[in-house]
Amino acid sequence: MSYPSSSSSDSSSSSSSSSDDERSKIVSFSFSRAQSTSLAKWVVTGIGSQRVKDARESFKPKLKSKEGILTNPTLDEDLYTELKALKRSNASKANIDPLEKEFHKLSFRVLDLAKPLIYLSSRQKIKRKSKKDVFAIRTALKLWASLYHDILATRRRNIVTQVYPNFMSLLDDHKLFKGGDLLFGPAFVNKLVGHAKAQSTLQQIRPSSNVLKYCDVLCKPQGCCLATPRVILLFSPIPSCFAILLLDKCVSTLKYKTQLLQSEIL
Repeated sequence: MSYPSSSSSDSSSSSSSSSDDERSKIVSFSFSRAQSTSLAKWVVTGIGSQRVKDARESFKPKLKSKEGILTNPTLDEDLYTELKALKRSNASKANIDPLEKEFHKLSFRVLDLAKPLIYLSSRQKIKRKSKKDVFAIRTALKLWASLYHDILATRRRNIVTQVYPNFMSLLDDHKLFKGGDLLFGPAFVNKLVGHAKAQSTLQQIRPSSNVLKYCDVLCKPQGCCLATPRVILLFSPIPSCFAILLLDKCVSTLKYKTQLLQSEIL
């Protein structure tokens, strides 16, 4: 099974042409009565747990590259810590969030589905299968990959919505996710921390409502004094940018009073 390289123009062009060819294919086929009945029975009544276990363990692929795609990731430690603080809980990673718990279980079953598909794909050249067989296997793998991608995306969205709802847009940057043991990975966590620090810094330097009210009191038209903001600028514990704001407002008020006096004289 080969994985096309995104850095190669030849590969991307061939991949594009291959995609166009596949889009134009519609394969019609029939399924026997006996096979349809058996499939319906599996869907409606289910399959015994031992038979499912045997099926899950029948194929053990060894990928030569990107082995992490067949690993069911767990919650990152940093986000697990945030969830514990948010929920005020000491539950384990497996139990800290009910939705994550269910999707983690589902991920195992979806990963098991990929194993026989990957096996069939690896046998394409050896068995010299027909083009329709190759197309069917490739289509099945694409549908599996799309399903598993959506499950992982839902798991990430569920966690970020709870702990960092202001940074949901980071989930759209697919370059931050590499697959493997962690649901988010260090690239995403580092990016998240950087954004959180930037937001915290902006909140610290933004004038609070109390500071603005203080500015209004000091700079009333009937009692404005330019000496007061200078004292604040030198001795006040509030940030100097706020003191400058007070000074600017008092200057503006003084100019306004001067204009009023001039109009009265005239």
